[in-house]
Amino acid sequence: MKIALRSTLALFVALAGCSGNKTAQPSASETPAGGSTAPSGQQAATQKRALVRFAQTVHGNQPMDLWFGDMKVFSNVGYKQVTPYIEVPAERHDFKLQNSGDTQTNALATNSEGLTAGAHYTIVAEKKNSKDQALTLDSLNDDLTLPAEGKAKIRIVNAALGLGKIDVVGPDGKIFSGVGDDTSTSYKDVSAARGTLEVRRSDKKVDVLRITNLNLQPGKIYTIFVVGGAGQPIEGVTVSDELTPSGIGG
Repeated sequence: MKIALRSTLALFVALAGCSGNKTAQPSASETPAGGSTAPSGQQAATQKRALVRFAQTVHGNQPMDLWFGDMKVFSNVGYKQVTPYIEVPAERHDFKLQNSGDTQTNALATNSEGLTAGAHYTIVAEKKNSKDQALTLDSLNDDLTLPAEGKAKIRIVNAALGLGKIDVVGPDGKIFSGVGDDTSTSYKDVSAARGTLEVRRSDKKVDVLRITNLNLQPGKIYTIFVVGGAGQPIEGVTVSDELTPSGIGG
């Protein structure tokens, strides 16, 4: 997966390498399927573990399993589902994607990743383009550090097929521009507000998706996956994360 706003990302990576991604507090996450909790990055690091979740954005396939090395970490994950975080060894292995129940020899996609103890990751299954059946596995670094006081933090993952570059406009104006296919933005602080988030094709300035009544709350971190295309409706899958007081969430 390509990353937009590369200069911003480079700064983020440098900061995260110091301490940013190793949270001191547990976290709570909300997806369309419900809520979950996870231990702090610092707690996971003491066990030499990383925190990983799986986002399945491929339509038209049966549910999928995800392996890390010889360990099946997620099972039977369907289209538009985003799993809770789980702890996995902070080691380098291949992530392997397969149809649910298949053997590892039938991997649909692989990606070798070295995981950092205490860091948070989202592994995204995507179809590369609408012209063939090739799938990819991409790893996103999840920065769960707090946004500025009174702000929310948001990033966009453009996983829709054939949509091309998109612009994202919130209640206070444009948030992101030119987010390409198979691309994730870096995080951006935005005003905490309730309103409509519009996703537009950059070339035509036409809305392809409107997420109405989106409540961006202060202190929360949002990832919005734009999915569908190639005959499927364009939809948004919203995931929120927030840090919680110690003792809640792990």
